[in-house]
Amino acid sequence: MAPVSPPTKKKRRRRERHVAEGNQLARLALDANELAAALGCSRAQIYVLDRLGKLPRPIRLGAETRRAPRWVASEITAWLAAGGPDRQQWERMKRDAS
Repeated sequence: MAPVSPPTKKKRRRRERHVAEGNQLARLALDANELAAALGCSRAQIYVLDRLGKLPRPIRLGAETRRAPRWVASEITAWLAAGGPDRQQWERMKRDAS
């Protein structure tokens, strides 16, 4: 396996700029890095929480089903306002509200 190089200065500055903008949820969809910054955890933890069903279901962009997960920002805001329930309970809450 090839060694993984650290992010370039340009990528680091871009990520820092997103965090410095303050409101991470101003975007329509959040990638794992943006969601991690908004929730105050690591990107790896986002994937663990997703796999365990603790986050709302992401939308997946790209040709393959596992590529480019994105979380809808408005859904994350509503999910947080509801207390961050697990995925099954969140889906039930959304269904009952409709």
